[in-house]
Amino acid sequence: MDAVAAKLYWPKSLVMDKAGNLIFTDVRNNRIRKITSLGVISTIAGSGAAGTTGGFAGNGGLATSAVLNYPKGLAIDTSDNLYFVDANNHQIRKIDASSKIITTVAGSTTGSGPALNQLNLPTDVAVDAAGTLYIADAGNYRIMQVRDGVPSVVMSNGQGSGLHQLESTEGLAVGPDGYLYIADTMNHRVLRY
Repeated sequence: MDAVAAKLYWPKSLVMDKAGNLIFTDVRNNRIRKITSLGVISTIAGSGAAGTTGGFAGNGGLATSAVLNYPKGLAIDTSDNLYFVDANNHQIRKIDASSKIITTVAGSTTGSGPALNQLNLPTDVAVDAAGTLYIADAGNYRIMQVRDGVPSVVMSNGQGSGLHQLESTEGLAVGPDGYLYIADTMNHRVLRY
């Protein structure tokens, strides 16, 4: 389909893959889309079902058949694997570049388990050259990392506001210098870690 003819509903996060395709979240359509350099749009994740049914499903299957619920932040690693925030499902999910299979890499799928596995309204995700995944876990007022499958807290306060406390972290980026940059939105500042 020609991208200019597509009906989008609240496009949000944008990334480019190695081939130069634009990938973005179509938040209220509960999909992730791709636009090629020829202007062709396609869905790469999400069946669109969460808008009416809620919930989540599809791990271990093709990403285009998965149920997403308010996809937000995006990141691509050096192998072109796509990571994204499935915000209302409180998870970070991954789409394998070669198989197109979707899995959950952070956030409990059962609503139980260790506190490190419980995300609360995550907003963004970033990945560095070594494959370390960073998560803005906004509802828990913390920044998480997942290295070699092991989650840990990088920065946290357990509550909002204050000079050294996080308040509504809305964006993450890993710079070419290797530092993690954090948009600490409600504190009106950008932090470097």
